Amino acid sequence: MRSVKQVVAKLPDDADKTDAEKKAKVLDRIDDISSRLLLAAQQIARIGAKRISDGDVVLTFGYTYAVELLLREAASCSYRLVIVDARPLHEGRHLMKALNAACPNLSITFVCFTGLSYALGDVNKVVLGADALMSNGAAIGRAGTAAVATAARAR
Repeated sequence: MRSVKQVVAKLPDDADKTDAEKKAKVLDRIDDISSRLLLAAQQIARIGAKRISDGDVVLTFGYTYAVELLLREAASCSYRLVIVDARPLHEGRHLMKALNAACPNLSITFVCFTGLSYALGDVNKVVLGADALMSNGAAIGRAGTAAVATAARAR
């Protein structure tokens, strides 16, 4: 976001350019950022998928694009997936539909957040997404992510 703001801040200095040229400059910067984010998500998926093996029971919470890519990449393995979902957005439903369409042989169990303790019974791996990464290395996830991580660690 900061990068786009810098481009926009420099636009008044480009008085000799038309509005269309200025708009194109901002859109080019946004496209550059989007492609970098996509490459990062693909790299995360490749690395994470290597950690899933045949027979694993993997639990995830909600939806992030990087986690969807990771689980699709790992679909060559024979693993079971447990998707924990919560209100109000029910993002896990989106993940379940996307994976059912892309990986029809994947065994998926869908659980509401209140069933988390029960769902953790057979789980041996947990994959959680992050909505933001801070400059100090901290990850910020959706509400409930910390509870899932804490419950998984306690088990």
